[in-house]
Amino acid sequence: MTKKTRKALMMVLCAVALVAISVGATVAYLTSTDTVTNTFTVGNVAITLDEAAVDEYGAPEKDENENLLPRVHANEYRLVPGHLYEKDPTVHVDPNSESCYLFVKVENGIKGALVTDENSIETQIKNNGWTQLSVDDAAVDGVYYRYWNKNNTDGAYGEKQVDYEVFSNFLTKYELLGGSVPTPGPDGEVVADNYLANYEGKTIKVTAYAIQSDGFDNVQFAWEALNNQ
Repeated sequence: MTKKTRKALMMVLCAVALVAISVGATVAYLTSTDTVTNTFTVGNVAITLDEAAVDEYGAPEKDENENLLPRVHANEYRLVPGHLYEKDPTVHVDPNSESCYLFVKVENGIKGALVTDENSIETQIKNNGWTQLSVDDAAVDGVYYRYWNKNNTDGAYGEKQVDYEVFSNFLTKYELLGGSVPTPGPDGEVVADNYLANYEGKTIKVTAYAIQSDGFDNVQFAWEALNNQ
């Protein structure tokens, strides 16, 4: 191969290389990529209910160092006329609970033995911010509710437990009578509610409920959902 021939061949190869580079450049796109990733956690609605530990006359129980004993789920009482007993059922909302409706149902088996004035259990409940539940404009006996919003300043969502007292005590009537309930005589009917013996073994039962508020148009629907579970 002559020098002239080699020079011509090199020029052809250079031309091919330039074409290859030129073709390669035409398929180098400008691109960009991004991703959105959704991570889900599970919400919860969590409450507890307890009351102070007291003796049979409603006085707070303490240890040898005068510290209050841990709160409990039940106390036993000995009824006497005209006596004030401490009883403070309290609903505790978990720090990370979602916004919810809170309900308490008070089944009072000794209602006839208690005062009905401003010291009554019903009045205390309302004074503590609970509202009596109504369904179809009819009050539901013994059922009260309130709304807890995790975004409220008193909620402190994720930081601290929130406590809602239901009531703090109950007071028996002064006119309660001792002894057994007598058999009605010829003079008329005996009012059994006036006798302490009528309340032997009876209870005050408080039940707390919570249900998410999201998805319910009103508190009545939330209560119905609870009862249909």
